[in-house]
Amino acid sequence: MKRALLLFLFFLIAVSFMPRTVEAQEFIIYGYPPNVGYSIDPSFYEKFHDTFKQVADALRADSTLVAFVWGEADSLKYPNSHDTHNAGIAVSRAHSVRDVLVYNFECDSTRVFVQSMESRKKGGKYRSVTIVLQKVAFGPENPKRDTVIHEIIRERINNIYDSTYILVDNFGFTIGAGVSSARYRTLPEAFIGIDWKRQLQLEFQGGIGVTTSDYAWEGETLTNRNVLYSMALTAYPWKTVGLGLTAGIQGEEDIAQQKSFYTRRCRQFLLGARMDVYKNIDIGVYWTPGYERNEGKENAVWVNNQFRVNLIFAKRFGFGGNYR
Repeated sequence: MKRALLLFLFFLIAVSFMPRTVEAQEFIIYGYPPNVGYSIDPSFYEKFHDTFKQVADALRADSTLVAFVWGEADSLKYPNSHDTHNAGIAVSRAHSVRDVLVYNFECDSTRVFVQSMESRKKGGKYRSVTIVLQKVAFGPENPKRDTVIHEIIRERINNIYDSTYILVDNFGFTIGAGVSSARYRTLPEAFIGIDWKRQLQLEFQGGIGVTTSDYAWEGETLTNRNVLYSMALTAYPWKTVGLGLTAGIQGEEDIAQQKSFYTRRCRQFLLGARMDVYKNIDIGVYWTPGYERNEGKENAVWVNNQFRVNLIFAKRFGFGGNYR
């Protein structure tokens, strides 16, 4: 046992000292003042001298490395020409850093490439420039060098939008309230949905009846109150149309308030469609076949002719403020 443990520890130590191949390295220049790009005071870069030196030394030591300089602007809003203004600042910052590398640290200008992006968040850490060192083969033996570089750039863009902005671009949620028909009576309901990529929504709905009905039970008159609950998945196959196809399950019960047991109950499938008719207004139409069972009867009955219609006033969050 001790021998095995010693061998295992020796293996861990050996692995820790093994050389590692790093495919890409990143260095971040952050904290740019708002609305400032290429015209940045040169003294701003003094605190990043070691970063620039490390990048320059790496480029000189390895001829297969190239530097991608990604300028970034945050989501600061400008009253005029906002889209072009932020994009221009991002590119301007990247060119400023490229010039420092080329002119101050004598890096090969043919191996330093400028790109840009705009953050969805505000703050100094999002007003930045990221230098990415990536291996790319050079020389006549690799005539497709430009293609390789473009693939690297495209891959990084995809990674940014699949990870950094995943919550902003792909994830959202919806809350709402409205009114729904049901087998026993119409009732108010609450709604919450978890959305993914504007195309899928996992939704939960529930409602409790305002009105009641009487139910005779063993010589007593009980007061019934209706309860409705459902869980469903809605898919929006058309990005430009707010029409969703829904499938799920739901339950409905008439509950005797004095005795806390159901007098009749349904367990149903939920199949239908929901339409975003206007901004925060949704209308759903569903077919709800299922089993119904009444208190005092052993067997449930399958019922086909059940339908449900609801009207929901919803508030949506996420996706940078744009739902669909």
